[in-house]
Amino acid sequence: MSQNKVLILTDSTVDLPKDLIESRNILVLPQIIHLGDNELKDGVDITTDQMYEWVRDNNQLPSSAAPSPYAFEELLRPYVEDGYDVFYTGIGSGLSGTGRNFLLASKEFPENRLYYLDSGNLSSGIAIIVLKACDLRDEGYSAKEICEKLQDLPPRVHSQFVLRTLEFMRKGGRASGMQALLGAAFQIKPVLRVRDGELFLYKNAMGKISRGVDIQLNDFFEEYDKGNIVEDYLFITHTKNPKMFTYAKEKILEHGVKMKHIYEGNAGCVISTHCGPGTIGILYEVKEYESKKE
Repeated sequence: MSQNKVLILTDSTVDLPKDLIESRNILVLPQIIHLGDNELKDGVDITTDQMYEWVRDNNQLPSSAAPSPYAFEELLRPYVEDGYDVFYTGIGSGLSGTGRNFLLASKEFPENRLYYLDSGNLSSGIAIIVLKACDLRDEGYSAKEICEKLQDLPPRVHSQFVLRTLEFMRKGGRASGMQALLGAAFQIKPVLRVRDGELFLYKNAMGKISRGVDIQLNDFFEEYDKGNIVEDYLFITHTKNPKMFTYAKEKILEHGVKMKHIYEGNAGCVISTHCGPGTIGILYEVKEYESKKE
C-alpha cells in the first residue's frame, strides 16, 4: 500500500453522470470539440443539446481532438506536487490519441507517479473501469497497485450500441451516402460492438430501434444466465433516447437480473457527434472473455 494519495483521472468520453463523478472523486479532462473555428471543451463549454443544435443549423458535423500533452501536464501538476499519484484510463488507444498524449505528459513528472491503463473502450465501457479503480482506491490500494490489478479488465468489458440513423456516420465519412440511403429505406439499425480495442459492425437490426436493443439484451441475458456477468456495474447509455433507456431497463428487471448498480449514461459531445441522436448501448463486465469474432 502506498502512503501517497491517489487521483483517478479519465477524459470526457467516459460519459459518467455528474453526480457519480462528484461522489466518487473522479477528475475528468475534457476532450476538444471544434465547431467551425471555435474550440470548445466537451461538457464544459458545450453540451450535447447545444452541439446537435449547431449541427442542425450548419448541416455539418463538429470535429473532435484529444487534449494535448500540455493540457494533461497543466491539470495534473498541482495534484502531483500535493502528493497525489495518478491512475489514468480513458478512450482506447485504437480509437484516439488521448492515451499517447497522457504518456507524453507523464515524462514531465518523476517516475512512478503516473500510471496508465489502456481501456480499449469508449463511453461507459471506460466508466466501468474507472469505477472499479475507484473501488480499489477506496480500499487503500496505490495507483500502481490499481493499474496492476486492473490489467485483465479491459477485454472483459463488453460494449455494444445500436444506431437509430446512419446520417451522422455519413456526414463523418464513416458510411457512404448510398449506405445511409439504403439504411433509411430499409430501416436498418446497425449494432456496433467494441472488442479488443476495436469498434466494428456486429449485426444489423431491421425495423424499429428496439430490435437493436433486443439484440444487445439477448447477448447480455445469455451471459447472465450462464453466470458470466460480474454483478457490479451495468450501464444503459444513450444519446437523447430516454424511451429506449426505460425499455431496456424494464426488460432487464423483468428478466430478474440482480446488479449492484444499474446506471443511466448520457453520451457527451464526442461520442454523440459520431453516433448521432437516438443511439443506445448496454455495457457490462464479464468474468471470462470471448474474442470479438465469437
